[in-house]
Amino acid sequence: MPEGCKEAPRDLWQTVLDGVADPIIVVGADYYIKLMNRAAREYSRCGDRDVARWPHCHQLIFGLERPCDQAGRSCPLQEVLRSRRRVQVEHEHYTAAGELRVFEVLASPLFDDDGRVWGIVESLRDVTTRKRMAIMLRDEQERLERRVRERTAQLLHAKEKAELLYRMSPSAIFTVDGQGLVSSWNDRAEEATGYQRWEVMGRPCPLFADLDLADCAGVEAGEALLARIGRLSGSECQVTLKDGRLRLLRVDTGLLRHPDGEVVGAIGSFEDVTEEKLRAAETMRAGQLAAIGELAAGVAHEINNPINGIINFAQLLVDDSPGGEGGEMLVRIIEEGERIADIVRNLLSFSRQHRTEDVEPVMIGEVIDNALALYTHQMFKDGITLSVDLDEGLPLLSVNPQQLQQVFLNLLSNARHALNQRYPGKDPDKRLDIRARPWSENGNSYVRTTVTDHGTGIPREIIEHIFEPFFSSKKMGEGTGLGLSISQGIMRELGGFLRVESEYGKHTTMMVDLPVS
Repeated sequence: MPEGCKEAPRDLWQTVLDGVADPIIVVGADYYIKLMNRAAREYSRCGDRDVARWPHCHQLIFGLERPCDQAGRSCPLQEVLRSRRRVQVEHEHYTAAGELRVFEVLASPLFDDDGRVWGIVESLRDVTTRKRMAIMLRDEQERLERRVRERTAQLLHAKEKAELLYRMSPSAIFTVDGQGLVSSWNDRAEEATGYQRWEVMGRPCPLFADLDLADCAGVEAGEALLARIGRLSGSECQVTLKDGRLRLLRVDTGLLRHPDGEVVGAIGSFEDVTEEKLRAAETMRAGQLAAIGELAAGVAHEINNPINGIINFAQLLVDDSPGGEGGEMLVRIIEEGERIADIVRNLLSFSRQHRTEDVEPVMIGEVIDNALALYTHQMFKDGITLSVDLDEGLPLLSVNPQQLQQVFLNLLSNARHALNQRYPGKDPDKRLDIRARPWSENGNSYVRTTVTDHGTGIPREIIEHIFEPFFSSKKMGEGTGLGLSISQGIMRELGGFLRVESEYGKHTTMMVDLPVS
């Protein structure tokens, strides 16, 4: 042992080392064991004679005939001699009972006074249990990771399937986050609204962005929109599509909540019910006409006979009258009675249900006269000046006269409303002009009838929407927004066109173009 290590008595070194629980040996560079503590002797089950017989560390500790590095193991001594630093290696060793144990060997260099490594001091620690636990933990971790991968794959598959079902759903579906911003938008929503997914993602829902949020005062705008969308379920909303068309949507919504109950968004689906509502309105109107027909039939029965009696008796009095002022009054009675009879007959004719294909040759003037017969009195009371100018010799039209009369009644109603809005009282400019003349377009012959009122006119920004179902510029309760839409549908079925020209604040002209028979 070098001189620097002999300063302390060997017995003192032995006493110190024996106090350490782990096996410790001091090995020289020649592999000879210089010193070992009690734990090392107990581990190797050797005494002084054994040390003399097997003086090398690999013989005494591991039962090897050759150094560890020559037996395919890592030799702590050689590692320290090369690196001149502390090293740590693991050795597997079979006990006398045949049990495989794993030892962690920690070796530190011992230097002489010249700085040369003359040996090592190494400690051995049995880490078999720790290694087994590490292996068990590793195996369990791998098993858990494998289960996580399998579960993740299942979730991804379910997610992809759900996303596919969501995208391909026949219903238009969207979701918004907690700020009311669109977080998903399926294919049907794109088709129904014209808005592509990239146009709406992360933005307020364009269909409901203009909703009145006055009842949500005191909350942030996004939260207010979310709250309003959450209350739309089962309602019908009139919304503007990307192309500017107004449509009626039936909306169903529900709030999305976190497991703790916090609202984190909303999901909504909607269906365009515009055509459905339009058909329902037409059916209702047909029912109303049927009711009017029954009423008119009763009126005709109750009024026509007395009126005819009045007319006949007045005619007898005229025939027996010598003339003069009394005779003129009797003639006036006859004329007014005949006017009442005409109104009743016209009402009865209008109220009868006719199919679109029930067409007949008619003169446009007859249809206009029949429509005016039901409206002239109201226009007279409103102070509206009526002008009718129909070209002579206009050709016959093959139409359903009742349906065409319905179109003109709607146009007369709208014209009267516009005139009364601009001129609440009487005014010389409170005029309604009706004109009919031949018209040709693209080589086809038509009869064009124009209904021109000098009322409020139609603002430019809404004129392209006036034929859309449920669009109305009138106050709530003054119109359904279906009149022009139904009229345009009738004109389309008759093979004609309904067009509009207007200058806001001055006039509006509705053009009814019907093909010549």
